[in-house]
Amino acid sequence: MVPTLLPLLQDVNLTHMHLVCCSVKTLEKLVDYSNAAVFLFKDLGGVELLSQRLETEVHRVIGLSGADDNSMVSCDLSRYDDDQLYSQKRLIKALLKALGSATYAPGSCWTNPIHDWNASSLGPGCT
Repeated sequence: MVPTLLPLLQDVNLTHMHLVCCSVKTLEKLVDYSNAAVFLFKDLGGVELLSQRLETEVHRVIGLSGADDNSMVSCDLSRYDDDQLYSQKRLIKALLKALGSATYAPGSCWTNPIHDWNASSLGPGCT
């Protein structure tokens, strides 16, 4: 299912945003619950596709695609209706959650703990 959903991450048509959001959420669930899906997702470049799509959506929101100065430019809200803005917000949120799931390394508490730490100082679930 992962290879079927990955090409949808490259679809930047605004009318397909809901479909892309649903596919991102599906990919997130697959990665959350299947180690095989995680490895396949990473091998097929899924993390890179997610980050590229997130960059596209963020640029679309802040209006960097046409800006020629270094300051942050607010988006022209007149060209978007409320449904598109809501869909875009949902998509960005789903992309961030999926990136978190795809890059999470199970088994390591946060990173490699320093060996002289007291095991009780690592927090719950990390001992």
